[in-house]
Amino acid sequence: MAAIQSNWDAGVRAVNQELLLSATGYAMNRLRRNGLRICSAIFAGVGLQKTFITYCAYQYLQEFNLNQFATDTSFRHLLVRALRNEAKDFNPNLINKTTGKPLAYSSPLYMNERDCVWEVMSGIFGATGMKLYTQLEKRAERLRQNNLNINKAIKNIQ
Repeated sequence: MAAIQSNWDAGVRAVNQELLLSATGYAMNRLRRNGLRICSAIFAGVGLQKTFITYCAYQYLQEFNLNQFATDTSFRHLLVRALRNEAKDFNPNLINKTTGKPLAYSSPLYMNERDCVWEVMSGIFGATGMKLYTQLEKRAERLRQNNLNINKAIKNIQ
């Protein structure tokens, strides 16, 4: 988890640096800037643990339910949408002025925004979710095998 934390910190620094550069007047694609803003909202609002759990859950769904996502692009799109919705990155125009509560987030997620967020998140986590799952599965299998061996030994004693 320490390696993931260091990747997370590096990602936060890189996104913030690029957003600051954009704020100074550096020419940048509008959709890339929006993607970086979504990343910043994920960093600030969701946090490492919740983001990592969501990322791993989607990787698990993709790996073990092959019909869940039609294509790899749809997998990426739904993962980024889930992270964006967890970040509650609302457009200020979509806030009810009388109650102060945000309305439903209806802004579309464009491909360039999705690709930017995916690039940052896959750079941070990579394939760690599936590696973590396989390690946990191997550990669970070892525990099951140990229980079977213990039960066999108890039956042989009696």
